Amino acid sequence: MSPDRPARPVPPVRLVACDLDGTLLEHGGRVPADLAPLLAELQEAGVLFVPASGRSAPSVEALFAGVLPTADGGPTVIADNGACLVRAGRTEVAAAVPDDVVAAVVRAARAHAAEHRRQVVVVLCTPRMAYVDCPDGPLLEEVEGYYAAALARVPDLLEPGAEASALRGSVIKVAVADLDGAAGLADDVLAPFAGAVDVVRSGAVWVDLMPQGVNKGSALRRLQAELGVRPGETAAFGDHLNDLEMLAAAEHSYAVDGAQPAVVAAARLRAAGPGEGGVLQVLRSWLPASPATSEPVPGADR
Repeated sequence: MSPDRPARPVPPVRLVACDLDGTLLEHGGRVPADLAPLLAELQEAGVLFVPASGRSAPSVEALFAGVLPTADGGPTVIADNGACLVRAGRTEVAAAVPDDVVAAVVRAARAHAAEHRRQVVVVLCTPRMAYVDCPDGPLLEEVEGYYAAALARVPDLLEPGAEASALRGSVIKVAVADLDGAAGLADDVLAPFAGAVDVVRSGAVWVDLMPQGVNKGSALRRLQAELGVRPGETAAFGDHLNDLEMLAAAEHSYAVDGAQPAVVAAARLRAAGPGEGGVLQVLRSWLPASPATSEPVPGADR
């Protein structure tokens, strides 16, 4: 470390949790080319950078291979919207979605697709594998964009054949996509399940059903407890509704340009969008002395 570089970045952040799609990743889901050397500098300054995504753990790990600095046996990743925390080579699971709820969601999504002639797909996510039963075409392409690193196609999610034992009691997230838009799917079809699971929109076409109380924020708080890191030493970046709890767990909370209105209202700070490298601008500003790249929300010290 050069003598003129501070031992800690400003603000005194030790832990960074960052959403991927719509927040960090560039067009086409690409990791910014200059992220790896920046993360190496952050690690040298004592800062742990943690991708926090609705994607599966294998997909996040594959995306960041050679990018994330490794320590204590492997990278740290929050996956499946917090249902999965990967740390030191271990995959920790918070809870599972009840089997009867899984089956009921699959049936409800199929009925919605048939009645309204919508293109709908259901993905059953276990800690290290995702399962679908859709044919080739746009639906499968949409799924592969987020789960290709560990994706299994089965004949029928309700009768998965040889994979039945792997799915029973092991589904940590049910992800449902409607290629025509997630609003009606979330409000009209999946809302009735809110008493048994948490239902959250995680993208323009995606809705995720999670075990109650499991989210990116709960995973981040668990990680803070393990590391002895306070919210005042934590930063978080997000853009969509599945980032709200994560932002609440960090005092240095950033909404990127284009974020959902609820996210903008919840965040204390702003950053440019992924097309302008907003997250990298903020991270880089913490290392050398450079002008701040984001401004506090008026009245943010509430």
